[in-house]
Amino acid sequence: MRRPMVLAGAVTVLVALSAASCGGGDEGIATAEVSRADVVEIVDAPASVVARAAATMTAPAEGTLARLAVSAG
Repeated sequence: MRRPMVLAGAVTVLVALSAASCGGGDEGIATAEVSRADVVEIVDAPASVVARAAATMTAPAEGTLARLAVSAG
């Protein structure tokens, strides 16, 4: 019972020491001052639009649709 606890503690200490020794300082790190601005870019690319779902509508009787009252949205 005691041996697994000691082994787990030793592994934890080794991992912590290994992680602490990996820090190398600030070499290779560059910083810059930033500001907020608008990004305006027009992208012209070929594409195709495909409906996610389609439905076929039928009526219980034959006839001609004279008017369909719908609005955008």
